Amino acid sequence: MELLDRRKLLISLANPDTSIDYLVSISGTIETNNPTYGISRLRGTRDHSNFIEVTVHYVPDRLILDDSSIINYFNYYQDKIPNQIEELGINLLGDFNNELVPRWIKLFVTIQDSKKENIKELSFFDSQPNCQNYYLLSSIPDRK
Repeated sequence: MELLDRRKLLISLANPDTSIDYLVSISGTIETNNPTYGISRLRGTRDHSNFIEVTVHYVPDRLILDDSSIINYFNYYQDKIPNQIEELGINLLGDFNNELVPRWIKLFVTIQDSKKENIKELSFFDSQPNCQNYYLLSSIPDRK
């Protein structure tokens, strides 16, 4: 599946009210069929990182995400995890930016082992010029 086909899996809908800023948060897990290449086997074990937790926070502009599309989008990656987890995060950010064009977006990609314990977390951020609703953005819960 090529880039455009992958991005078509993220279905957008019209924002019901573009005059207000509000924060949308959505998360899901990519369960990989193959160990994540970007993270090596856990030291001293045979355990590999098989779960990637993705959390996306965004402030919509004209479009919002059809929540039902996120499952198919994450399922796409089950067999297609890039060689580096950083590349996955960059792909996710690019896809969400391209399909939703949000005013502001931040996403977290967390690698987990088979016990779902965190191994590594990355965060990616982008915003449109002049998007400065600090009160709204400060409502994002702290990461643990």
